[in-house]
Amino acid sequence: MSEHITSIPVMLNQHKHNYSEVARLLHVHRYTVRRLEGDKDCHHHIVVRGRLMTETRRLQDDEVILAKDPNYYDLGGSDGKEQTTSSSSRS
Repeated sequence: MSEHITSIPVMLNQHKHNYSEVARLLHVHRYTVRRLEGDKDCHHHIVVRGRLMTETRRLQDDEVILAKDPNYYDLGGSDGKEQTTSSSSRS
């Protein structure tokens, strides 16, 4: 099954810049379509199989919290552990 991925600017071009039609297809308000029409690189939204997905405020807050955590960069997976053990064994 192939995923159908698109964006609001592409949908607006397909529907002759009819905000009401795109909003009806996505089950959102016209203002939402209007707000995201300039997001051509899909930094803030994406449409997958007819469902609009937007970035959330919580996601942004979590990234800020994790970036301020001094241990954030030490929490890496197996690659991070291998680097720390190999550097400590050399000393």
